[in-house]
Amino acid sequence: QAHAAALMAAPDAAFIEAVEQAGGERFGKLLSVHGRAAFGLRMALAERSVAERLVLIGDSAHVVHPLAGLGLNLGIWDGAALAEVLTAAQHRGRDLGAATTLARYAAWRDGDNRIAAHWIDRIERSFSGQSGPWSSIARQGLGLVDQSSVLKQFFALQATGWGGRVPALARRG
Repeated sequence: QAHAAALMAAPDAAFIEAVEQAGGERFGKLLSVHGRAAFGLRMALAERSVAERLVLIGDSAHVVHPLAGLGLNLGIWDGAALAEVLTAAQHRGRDLGAATTLARYAAWRDGDNRIAAHWIDRIERSFSGQSGPWSSIARQGLGLVDQSSVLKQFFALQATGWGGRVPALARRG
């Protein structure tokens, strides 16, 4: 946090240099910056995602490290799952805001979201060096995954939701 605060307060030239050093050649040459914002990278999970006539989805229910955009995927799946649950309840003539209706959504998404949030947090900590020996193990594991098309496909399926129950609205094709 101290490093982030120092970068936020740094002159533009020093900020640009730090970004270029951190990103290597991936970003190319930065010419200028206009306005800066800092957001803490932490995991946060709501204790409950539903109550009578209330549903938390996406970032209001779970905040995860922006690792490969998986937080966005979780939010999209939340919205699609909620739409599916509410549509089914409407077809059956049930009260859309009833606790029993919303509990179906929670039963579907809460476990998946907690598992995903904890895995994302563990991966981020492993690669950021906060986990001691795990950092080295994680890098070696990533190297193995990178060399195996089967493992790459498995993790891609998990990250895109194809590894579990995916709401109809979130499916391809």
